[in-house]
Amino acid sequence: MEGMRILTDAPGMERALKSVEKILRSCGPVQERHWSFPDGSSAYFPTWLWTGGNLAVGFSTEHLMKSGRPIVLSLEKPTSTYSPNVEVNIPLEANTAVQGCFAIDKDGVAWLCHRGSRLTVQAFHRKRLKKWMIHDYFRKWLYTAVECNGANRETVCRVIRVTPLSKPPFHQNLERFASSVKKLKNAWITYEGSDEKMSEFISRNYARLGSWK
Repeated sequence: MEGMRILTDAPGMERALKSVEKILRSCGPVQERHWSFPDGSSAYFPTWLWTGGNLAVGFSTEHLMKSGRPIVLSLEKPTSTYSPNVEVNIPLEANTAVQGCFAIDKDGVAWLCHRGSRLTVQAFHRKRLKKWMIHDYFRKWLYTAVECNGANRETVCRVIRVTPLSKPPFHQNLERFASSVKKLKNAWITYEGSDEKMSEFISRNYARLGSWK
C-alpha cells in the first residue's frame, strides 16, 4: 500500500470531506454540540455520538477554524462541552502545517490521514510531542506519500493512515486512533517528556496498535 498521493486540489479535498460527512451521518444521529479547544476558543458544530462507545466526532464542511474545517475526536462520556483528544482538521488548501489531510492509495482508495508532525499536550505551555515520538509510536500506520506544492514540485513525506473513506468500520477506526493518541499523550505526561523514557514506552507499546492490511 506504499506510494500514496496527498490530495492538494480544492475540489478533491472538498469531495473527500463530503464523504466523511456522509459516512458519519449514515452511522447515527448528529446533533449540535459545544466544543472547547486548548487555545481557549470554542464553537458549536455538528457532532456524531457513537452509542457503542464514548467516541464523539465533531465535524463540519462549513465551520472554519484557524486550521481549516474541523474533524475533532473526543473520548469523553456524553457531556455538555467536549474537548478533543486529537484534531484531524482539514485545511482549505494544501498546507503542511495543518495535521489533517486526505491521501489516495495505489488502489484509488481515499484515506483520512494525520501528518504526525505535531500533537499538543499542554497548549498554554506550548508542550508538544516530538515528531520522532509520534512517528515511532505509529510506525505500523505510517506510509510514504507524495505531495505536490504550489510550484508543482513534488515532495515525499510520511503520514499516519487513520481510516479509509470507502468502507467500514469508520467509527471504530477513529476511536482506535483517538485512543492510541490519548495513551501516547498520557505517557508523555507521566514521563514528563523524557526522551529516554518515552523511547522505552514506545518500544513496549507500538506493536499493540496492530497494522493496516
